[in-house]
Amino acid sequence: MFFSGCPNNCGEVELYSEIFDEAFEHQYLKESLDAILSWAASVPRIRLIRTNVPVNDNSISNIMRETGFEKLSKYQHFENWIWKNEKNQI
Repeated sequence: MFFSGCPNNCGEVELYSEIFDEAFEHQYLKESLDAILSWAASVPRIRLIRTNVPVNDNSISNIMRETGFEKLSKYQHFENWIWKNEKNQI
């Protein structure tokens, strides 16, 4: 998992992961998200974190909710949901 770069002017940053499925299978996903969110909470410029998760993966969706992410919308071109986690929830 990694961020796409620095937060934009609104404090938004995107979290990328090619390992959501692998991390979930090995039970690392929640631990990884908890660690990233803990670090992000200490960075004043980060106000909102966005990420994409496969639409049909309820197990990963449950972990996203457990770590404070909210479902925003279905991504237009892919079968993914866009999720967000705002600073006041981190």
